[in-house]
Order: sequence, then structure tokens, then C-alpha cells
Amino acid sequence: MIPLKSSEHSAEIETSQVDQIFCQVPEILKFHETFLETLKSRLSYWDTKQKIGDVFVDVSKTCALYLVLRVGLTPTVNKTRLDKAYLRK
Repeated sequence: MIPLKSSEHSAEIETSQVDQIFCQVPEILKFHETFLETLKSRLSYWDTKQKIGDVFVDVSKTCALYLVLRVGLTPTVNKTRLDKAYLRK
């Protein structure tokens, strides 16, 4: 994200567009780190009767929220892509 915000890219994409498109990246990263640690913890105590479905059920609401956010970002991504010829490839 930081390289996209640099002055050398200011003609390619506006800082506000970078902020809007990538606004949730830190939260998504934290979510994935926590999810990975939960799976690792479960794996460390694995036995033949172990289950992990509850882990996925627990995170399903968060995943659904990010899908909604992604749909909301589509117009910004499309506008940026259409405004910049080199992104249309």
C-alpha cells in the first residue's frame, strides 16, 4: 500500500483510492493470523476424534462481512481500472 501512495504513483492512482481499496488489509491480516494460530493450536492437540468444523463456523460471520465489503469496493476498483489505460489489460 505504501508504494502505491508514493508521489511517483500519484498520476496512476489517487491516495484516496488506495485507502478505499485497501482500507481493511490490516484487519484482514490480523484475522488470518488469529485464524492460523487457532488452526495450529487445534493441530497440536490432534487425535482421531478431533474436529475443526467449529473453527470455521466461528469465523464464517467475519468472512461474510469481508465479502460484503469486497462487493462495496467493486465500483472503486472498476472506476480506477477504467480511468487508467494500463490497468485495462
